[in-house]
Amino acid sequence: MNKMMMMAMASLPLSKLNTLPVAFSEVLKLFRIVATLPVSTASNKRFFSVLKRGKTYLRTTMGDVRLTHLMLMAVEQKLVISLNMDDLVGDFAKMKPRRYPLMD
Repeated sequence: MNKMMMMAMASLPLSKLNTLPVAFSEVLKLFRIVATLPVSTASNKRFFSVLKRGKTYLRTTMGDVRLTHLMLMAVEQKLVISLNMDDLVGDFAKMKPRRYPLMD
């Protein structure tokens, strides 16, 4: 083999799999986007179910801001349960001075 043939062979990919990202870069981007999309609308349905129950019960007893915050907490129960309450109380106590101290 001559020198030119050897250089051409060295620049070829070792397998067909190595050429896929280059040949199908846009298709791979599309696959990544599709893989991150939600599979169903179960979370949306759950949100509206909680919203309907909460609004029916609580609408007459509190303001809109508090109702919105409580609905958000009801929908995101897993996140709320994982929060450390001591840290939350500490952050709230540091927000502004209170008439009665929340923490010692």
